[in-house]
Amino acid sequence: MADEPNAGNGDFAEPVFSSILAECPELWEVVEQYAKALPEQVAEMESAFRTGAYDHLQRLAEKLKTSGVGHGYADVSEQADSLGRAAHDQLMDDVEQKLSELSQLAGQIQAGLQTPEDD
Repeated sequence: MADEPNAGNGDFAEPVFSSILAECPELWEVVEQYAKALPEQVAEMESAFRTGAYDHLQRLAEKLKTSGVGHGYADVSEQADSLGRAAHDQLMDDVEQKLSELSQLAGQIQAGLQTPEDD
């Protein structure tokens, strides 16, 4: 397997794993529930964007930023922070890009849930 950059193809994206599960595997169910809810959360943010509800989008992004760290997904927090700033500034192209990246990341996290751990 060669390490190739993801050229916008989420089907071949590398799985993303929660950093807290290595230390606390007993939190599997909590992390799994969080990860499974991510696509719905992204869909809610996409809906807020489409309707121009930027304040609501900012609140959703802030909530996701906080919960990402708490569940061991720093990348989610970083993406949500960036999305929230773009929504605040009403930078539509940036918001759309950040939502796409967040959606892809949610897919990578889903893939990480389905990858058996060898350790």
